[in-house]
Amino acid sequence: MEERTVRAWTRAETERREGDPHPRFPGVTLKERADGAVRVLTVRVEPDREIGTHRHEREWEIHQVLEGRGCLETEEGTFPYEPGAGTRIPPGVSHRVAAGPEGLLLLAVFAPRDASA
Repeated sequence: MEERTVRAWTRAETERREGDPHPRFPGVTLKERADGAVRVLTVRVEPDREIGTHRHEREWEIHQVLEGRGCLETEEGTFPYEPGAGTRIPPGVSHRVAAGPEGLLLLAVFAPRDASA
């Protein structure tokens, strides 16, 4: 059954450092914000750390950079990440996110939600 409840969060909640450690990438924490037809997470990548090359077979992934600097790398090229920048990554596209010396805070949206993720 699809959840039909509004979920809101504050800037203070988003900026707190607490989150769950990424299971594969040290220095990366994930905080789920909403679940249902889409997944919404805040992703913190510590300075000079990365989310290594990976792909999502069935989900689109959308990033909005909230804080920090770094880049997204795909086979199509390298895209700079800075506050206000964002990307849309189609299913099946390999990608890597690297944080610069100040780290990164991203809002990440995955759609449609992959039940196996």
